[in-house]
Amino acid sequence: MGTNNFYSNARTIFAVLMDYEDEIFDENGEPTGETEMRSCEEWDYDDLKDHAIELMEQSKFSYSDSGNFSNNRNFEGTLLGSLNVDKYFGDVLIEVRINAVIRSGYYEGANLDYEVEYYSGCGQWEDSINFGYDFENHSDMSRGLQVIQTKNAERWAEKITEELEEELEKIFTQMSTPYNKVGQFSNGEAVYQKVG
Repeated sequence: MGTNNFYSNARTIFAVLMDYEDEIFDENGEPTGETEMRSCEEWDYDDLKDHAIELMEQSKFSYSDSGNFSNNRNFEGTLLGSLNVDKYFGDVLIEVRINAVIRSGYYEGANLDYEVEYYSGCGQWEDSINFGYDFENHSDMSRGLQVIQTKNAERWAEKITEELEEELEKIFTQMSTPYNKVGQFSNGEAVYQKVG
């Protein structure tokens, strides 16, 4: 039984560190006309991480080197950092954080991915937008204001999530080869097609 090469929450697969075909040179440094497959080296991985962090630090959103993500046992990952936005709605702080992750491919290479988290004042990060409980239990505003501010906060969080995803996908596009998954076989293996 096979599986997909990539695990991704992003709308596109942002493939990096893939095996590549390289030309073979003779002892005089002349091309032989032959090629061989090569895998990326550890320094390629380190350079990619440094470049991703540098681009995220240049973002219009706040960069942090902390965050959380779900580490799938078949697709191990490393946190690259996160982009964050926060705003008060009455007396409740709402924060949206998108965590950038590099995940190993199952068969080869890796992909850039992300996970979104929401903080709504109760001291715990969540993976969905649902702030009603926090406004009811952690706000001193009147019940009517709590209902209004809950709706305002949830609309704002949806809009900011979209902006953060777009920003991170722009960054990922600069440093990867984007693919779409175009099919999957019954044994779990997938077919990918280069975007554009």
